[in-house]
Amino acid sequence: MKEFRAARDAISQGHIAYTLQSILRYCGVPACSGMADAQHEFFSATESQSFWDLLLPDTQRALSPFRSSRYSVSLRVPSEPARPIYAHQPSYDSWLRVWAHSLRKTIPTRRIRKLFGACKSAIASEDGAVAEYMLPHLVLNGLLECDEATKNAIIDEVLAVLLDVKHWEVDSEKRRRCIETMASIVERLLGWIKQQKQRAVLRTSAGQSRGRSLDDGQPGLTSGEISALERLLAAIPSDLLAEAAFHCKAYARALLHYEQYIREQRVRRSASDMLPLYQRLQVMYAYMDEPDGVRGISTKFEVKSLDQQIFEHETAGSWIGAQTCYELVLQSGRADLSTHLGYINTLKQLGRLGRCRTKRRICWRNPDSYLISAAWSLQRWEDLDQLLRENYDQSFDSDVGLILAAARQNNVPLLESRLSKARENLFSPLATACAESYRRAYHQILQLHMLYELEACLCPLSGTQNGAQHVVPSGQQLADAALWDARLRVTMPTFKTREPILRLRRTIDGLLCCLGNTAVWSDSALWVQTSQLARKTGMLETAHAAALHASQLGAPAATVQLAKLYWQDGRRQQAVRLVTAAAENNRGLQEQRCDSADHQRHMLPTYLCTICAHDHVYVSAQVDVLRMRWIEETGSTNSNTLIIKYQEVTPCWPAYSYEAAFFYCGWYYNKLIDSQKLRDGTGLASHGRRSLTAIAHACKYYARSLAIGSRHIYQSLPKMLTLWLDLGSESTTAKEQSRPGSRADTQSGTAAHLHSLNRMMKKLAEKIAPYQVALRSAPYLVAFSQVVSRICHTNSEVLDILEQIILRVLQEYPQQALWNLVAVSKSTYKTRSSRCASILRKAQVGGQTARVFTASAPFIALTDELLVLANHRARRDKPLSLARDFPRLQQLVPLPVIVPLQSSLTVALPDKGMRRGGYQAFPDGLPTISGFCDDIEVMPSMQLPRKITAVGSDGQHYIFLCKPKDDLRKDARLMEFNAMINRLLIKDSESRKRRLHIRTYAVVPLNETCGLIEWVNNTVGYRHILLKIYKSKGIPILSHAEVRDMLSMSNAPQEEVFVKNILPRFPSVFHEWFLDMFPDPMQWFINRLNYATSAAVMSMVGFMVGLGDRHGENILFDEETGDCVHVDFNCLFEKGMTLEVPECVPFRLTHNMVDALGVVGYEGVFRTTCETATRVLRENAESLMSVLEAFIHDPLVEWNKSAVASGDVVNARAKKSLARIHEKLHGAAHGGLPLSVEGHVDELIEQATDTKHLARMYVGWAPHM
Repeated sequence: MKEFRAARDAISQGHIAYTLQSILRYCGVPACSGMADAQHEFFSATESQSFWDLLLPDTQRALSPFRSSRYSVSLRVPSEPARPIYAHQPSYDSWLRVWAHSLRKTIPTRRIRKLFGACKSAIASEDGAVAEYMLPHLVLNGLLECDEATKNAIIDEVLAVLLDVKHWEVDSEKRRRCIETMASIVERLLGWIKQQKQRAVLRTSAGQSRGRSLDDGQPGLTSGEISALERLLAAIPSDLLAEAAFHCKAYARALLHYEQYIREQRVRRSASDMLPLYQRLQVMYAYMDEPDGVRGISTKFEVKSLDQQIFEHETAGSWIGAQTCYELVLQSGRADLSTHLGYINTLKQLGRLGRCRTKRRICWRNPDSYLISAAWSLQRWEDLDQLLRENYDQSFDSDVGLILAAARQNNVPLLESRLSKARENLFSPLATACAESYRRAYHQILQLHMLYELEACLCPLSGTQNGAQHVVPSGQQLADAALWDARLRVTMPTFKTREPILRLRRTIDGLLCCLGNTAVWSDSALWVQTSQLARKTGMLETAHAAALHASQLGAPAATVQLAKLYWQDGRRQQAVRLVTAAAENNRGLQEQRCDSADHQRHMLPTYLCTICAHDHVYVSAQVDVLRMRWIEETGSTNSNTLIIKYQEVTPCWPAYSYEAAFFYCGWYYNKLIDSQKLRDGTGLASHGRRSLTAIAHACKYYARSLAIGSRHIYQSLPKMLTLWLDLGSESTTAKEQSRPGSRADTQSGTAAHLHSLNRMMKKLAEKIAPYQVALRSAPYLVAFSQVVSRICHTNSEVLDILEQIILRVLQEYPQQALWNLVAVSKSTYKTRSSRCASILRKAQVGGQTARVFTASAPFIALTDELLVLANHRARRDKPLSLARDFPRLQQLVPLPVIVPLQSSLTVALPDKGMRRGGYQAFPDGLPTISGFCDDIEVMPSMQLPRKITAVGSDGQHYIFLCKPKDDLRKDARLMEFNAMINRLLIKDSESRKRRLHIRTYAVVPLNETCGLIEWVNNTVGYRHILLKIYKSKGIPILSHAEVRDMLSMSNAPQEEVFVKNILPRFPSVFHEWFLDMFPDPMQWFINRLNYATSAAVMSMVGFMVGLGDRHGENILFDEETGDCVHVDFNCLFEKGMTLEVPECVPFRLTHNMVDALGVVGYEGVFRTTCETATRVLRENAESLMSVLEAFIHDPLVEWNKSAVASGDVVNARAKKSLARIHEKLHGAAHGGLPLSVEGHVDELIEQATDTKHLARMYVGWAPHM
């Protein structure tokens, strides 16, 4: 029906109408009432009616006229075509029709031939849609049922089409479309054979007989029939399919087939013979824009030619290295055009546009796109006009040059026409790229982004001036510069992506000034942004040149960029001297002069002038902070002098100026406190007046940074709370243990500083962010678990303030706060539960708090019933019923309680300060619990968790695991820790480019032994995947007991038995899961990439926190995205090393997991992701440790404390565990010297894959799978 409605003419529609009529006759569908049908040849009346009833009502209505229609058609009987058909047909459409018609006639089975005969009219029509749809089915039936001569003819036709890829130098629409269709047909055939093999094995293993009732309606085949079909298709090599797909620009499909070809060949060829194959695979990865894959394949080559090095540098965006290699090639005497063009492109990417122009004399053919780009980028308008008058090839750069030339001529109709034409030129490549993925289309989308900015700034708003039409920038409508910055921020934060936009903006500003109009941007600020991007990319020379441009234009931030460049380049003393001179110069400037040279030259609009003073204050504070941090890091002064310098500069900063400035001040005081504690080994209260002053200053500066923004909140708020709460605890302890003759001045000083901190915290309890009114108490939700964990505080004044904070959060975010409090309210420790009950009682008093008490009653009732459900005695073989077994829980619903999803419990904070409205900590309309499904499944694991389904107020079903006999508090804290790591990964440009993340989910403890876990939908266990594949392939599976016996009973070394006897029984098959689950090649590639990155990130994070017990049931895989999802975090802090069989690998990276990463294994994406994640963790080590320090004081975390768990205490084991994490975060391996990031990752991968270690692992961990 789809083709019938979309037919391009009446003749095609008539052919399809006849086909629909014929199919209904073939199926025996009776005509309308009153018309009798004769006995049908193939179907009974019941079967025909059943077929009709299966159709959707809309389809039945559309087909009803064809039940009684009387269409007829007269077709010319074509002669037998010459073979191969492809070589004798002039076009794709004619080849498609002739081959389909030829195959239709060869089907021997009458029933199937009749079915395809019903479609003969549509197949013969000029509209090839039906023939294209039917061709795979015709080929499949021909290979299954025809004689050997016909089968061989089909294979010959396939090869004739695919082999024509060798003549790709002659462009042909027929060749491209035929190859695309044929490659798709072969893929479907291979997939169908694989499906049949799996079903045949499953039927045999289940003792089923051969039948015809498969899901796809095809008959089941014997192993002999499958083998015969495989032999026919074996004549079509995978590398030929890959090359065909590659030349059709289906790069993901090419990669899929070529990897399969390499898997086949590497067992037959030597390592040296495999190198050309890897080199070709490297090219395919480059076209997929996957530099990590290119890097991984490069490890296969011991010696690389200059051309190969150039290729790798260009793919990775390492343009300095590419330039060096090109210059060596040119010096060797090679002067071909491709080398010169590559060199010019490298210069362009480095921003050395002037040198691009000089290369014109060298090349015997003008590289027009590069020269045109250089001309308009350098604002050489005469050169641009001259180049546009010559013959040139169309490109995006030439289109931009034409648009700018039209704007310079004030020719508005021509400008609009050229903008429209430039967009049209992008539509074709954009459509092709979008068919594969957004990633492939990103380049074209970026160019559309640039065209919009050209249009917004250059298209006229209105009118004429002095009788001539002038271009007036509509960009002035965007009175807020933040909107333009927001447009830039949504792009990928790489030099390759953003520099073309910045270069175009500089050109637009220059053109507007030439035309006598107002600039849209600040030229100096654009150069600063270019310098910053180049520096972060490692292009230091380009960054230095851009910073000098900005400095000449008077940009205050240019000094910061130059100083950071010197620091990154290793010239640290020079960097310190530069920021010191800049800081001293800034002292004499009270505000930025709005009539600076930059402003005069570019005539900045008013909205830019109004923020100049604020920008100068911001940069001054940034310079001061850099100077202090670098002086500290270089050790060029002592702590006393540095404190004096901090005290000199901090009063100069307005309270709203620079969040990081106050944060780093507090951070430095915090480091002084930590170093004093490390030296003395005593508490805070016993350090004397200097340490107490440092504590006060640290808390004060942390509070000021929180007042401005939330960029550093995950470090500053936990640190501030820890300092304050610990000082209160130690003050009380010191007072209780004081003896006659002890120093009264220290005690009085401690009390005075604590009293001062309490006053500050009391104000913060009321309003933590005075400059961010919209945030209210939302920042406290970041550390709410830490606040709640200290409700047993021994200092009454501190406890009162803690209660005020909790009550304030309860007032403003009662649902999220109550889910955090339910576990404390049900605690088995009386002190904790009574304190929580006291807080909830206080919530009864007052206006807004009355609703908190109203909301708390349903929470407590729900928690009670969930605990009953969790502790109910259950059996694996007997499901539970809500109505029968838990009627009180059923009677509770509906409840005004939000469903405890991660998205509903995680607060969203802006990175930058918010002084305007519109902020929301949580989205509107969070679903509440309106009911539960009656069926409760008992899961087969050891604790027998219950799988319950909550029905939300939005009608959606939300699944949770109600888990008994397991302390989920550690899981909940690690989820918070992982959520923070996700934020750090998003902020880092390299990790954001790779979309690195950890899959997290909600964990809600109900008490010390029970809790709820949000069910991760569409996931399947690693062990289950492998067992299913082994079973489908007919591979016998050894039990754990059999593996244990093989290891223990043999006289040979354990590793030898493991490698020679056990591993061969468990072949590497995990890559097949990705092929089966994601048959679309692009989806296969993207999801395999998701697997590699998510597994790598969690491997590094798991190693840092000592996560063990990573057996096959605790690692899941998402069946929609390929993500690796870890569950069950009970075995933390290297607990696995204390088990009866100690764990001796840092994370799971067995041969099957390596196999699924691709033909180069852990080289490439996995290794690069590990290095990126490790670098991010190291760069934020102190921030991560500040969050982990909450574990020391948090009695919710199981540290096997010997002290009373309800008290506010710490212990030695907690500190020892965190000290080990601190060592790992700084690269220390086994107590030795710190390793580099690359060295540390290499050692961990080697340990994880070492068969000597794997052979010693616990058999239940399944190191053999």
